[in-house]
Amino acid sequence: MEEDFLDLGFVDQSLLNEFQDFKEESTDNQEENIEKNDEQPSNNEELSKEEIKDPEKKEVVENPDNKQETGSPNISSSIAEALVDEGVLQTLSKERLAEIKTTEDLIEAFKEDLGNQLTAEQKRVSDALTYGVEPTRIQQYEQWIKTLDSVTDEILEGEDEQNENYRKNLIYQNYKAKGFDDDDAKEMVNRSVESGKDIDDAKKALSSLKKYYQKAYTDEVNEAKKEYEKHVASQKKQLEDLKSSIIDDKENFYEQFELPKTSRQKVFDVVAKASVTDGENKITPLQAFIKADPNKANKIIGTLYVLTDGFTKFDGIMKGTVKKQVRDSVKNLERALNQTKPLDGSMNFKSGIGEDGSNLKIIDFDF
Repeated sequence: MEEDFLDLGFVDQSLLNEFQDFKEESTDNQEENIEKNDEQPSNNEELSKEEIKDPEKKEVVENPDNKQETGSPNISSSIAEALVDEGVLQTLSKERLAEIKTTEDLIEAFKEDLGNQLTAEQKRVSDALTYGVEPTRIQQYEQWIKTLDSVTDEILEGEDEQNENYRKNLIYQNYKAKGFDDDDAKEMVNRSVESGKDIDDAKKALSSLKKYYQKAYTDEVNEAKKEYEKHVASQKKQLEDLKSSIIDDKENFYEQFELPKTSRQKVFDVVAKASVTDGENKITPLQAFIKADPNKANKIIGTLYVLTDGFTKFDGIMKGTVKKQVRDSVKNLERALNQTKPLDGSMNFKSGIGEDGSNLKIIDFDF
């Protein structure tokens, strides 16, 4: 198959614009559905002073904790059912709705419902965009397919010059798609016209070209899907390896800091979990810090790199911190003891410890 598209010569240019805004329209539809979701009344407000009937005591008990009681309907599921009643969610079964337990489940349900409402053409474009096929490439494929679908028997059977050119062009393009060079393809067109079989040959060529472009389109999307899934799998493994490295710490890196697993989890969240809103996207707290002040981030990273000999030795930083804490503790102890009134006036405490811990003197106590 040739890399470039074949010029059919009768493309309706108005078709070019029909797929340009598909991605934006899909996004707008999803955002509109989410906005409708946000307009639904919050059950949390009602639960703040909800009265819960006790089936045994037949008494009304106020809920003091302002929380949803055990056994009460799931909020996300209730919202989903309300959206079904309003016609926002249209394609999900009762069994699928029952699976909605969390906000994340609700978002996935929106995506699924939106996908179910797409036409075959829109679904094809959506998949191609998802897997990273170039939008211009998608537009070209869709243009050829729609153009070919618009060719009718009336067009192919017409007797005027334009109809004859249609037939010739289809026959020519079909032979080119089969691997014929330019001269041989033209020769086959001339034979078809001279034998009076150009109408039948054009109809066969039309059917063949439809299959040709549909297969080329499908193959390109499938290839992009393989690369996409390979990338996703690689990213997932990288994330799992990072989490294992931080949480399990088989290299005993965190033993230098005596960092517990709860703190290690926070480290992982900072570098791996996208929790900070950045325009339309979400980024990790570390990415947000670097983006907010890249000079400061580079300054800190560069300093730590130098002090730790390329992030290989952290004991110098730790020892310096401990040494400073010891000096401060000795000074505080000395100050406290000297401010204490001696029992007989004969005790005088003097540490004699210098800034570097030297000059340590033996103190004589005269009682």
